[in-house]
Amino acid sequence: MWFGLVVTFEYTQAFFILIYYWIKALGRVLFVHDVEKNVENETILVTGAGSGLGRGVAKRLAALGATVVLWDVNEKGNEDTKRQILDSWSSAKVLKSFLGSMLAANRGHIVTIASGAGIFGISKLTDYCSSKYAAVGLHDALTAELKQQHKYGIQTTVICPTFINTGMFHGVSGTATSVSLLDENYVCDSIVEAIRKNKHFVMLPPSTTLFYILKGLLPNECTGRFLRFFGLSNAMDTFVGRK
Repeated sequence: MWFGLVVTFEYTQAFFILIYYWIKALGRVLFVHDVEKNVENETILVTGAGSGLGRGVAKRLAALGATVVLWDVNEKGNEDTKRQILDSWSSAKVLKSFLGSMLAANRGHIVTIASGAGIFGISKLTDYCSSKYAAVGLHDALTAELKQQHKYGIQTTVICPTFINTGMFHGVSGTATSVSLLDENYVCDSIVEAIRKNKHFVMLPPSTTLFYILKGLLPNECTGRFLRFFGLSNAMDTFVGRK
């Protein structure tokens, strides 16, 4: 008899413990928001950082201000990840150095040099496109924040040229003038003009603005056909690089 009472008590106790933890878990889901750990200035080792999930996690941790140690047997992939992190967030670090004084004075002009590759995804240019998309996103978000804070005295401009004849994209090809290498002096003059006229968004050559407009209006399949028609889909097939 006593044995039966002990067993019954233990089962009852286990049942109420189970109910307690279920209620506790449900309460956390419904009412308690987990506090996110601050990883800024923390040193974090990421293995497999040369590609895939490792690369993605490393880039996100770096964006949160962590010092990321990259580790991968694929040395080239590891270096590519390092370059992507530096390309994506170097602009943000520069902004942190100067934006405070600009906000205090409500005066200044921030020019982001991005690329047409920050508007359109280009085959065989994935790494470069990702860094330029980040630059365009930084410009858009910064512009929104400045407006929200009523800092209308600070102007923002983003420049999105196609390939420039600096040697970096030597060998690219295409079937339209939109893929022709832009003259470096022309791009420099256009940047200065955009600053002086407070232009917010500049694509070079200006004809490529049509692609940008159509991208938001046309189905994805149709946009892909446009890119193929103008040779942008295979522009990197003959790429040689800087000589």
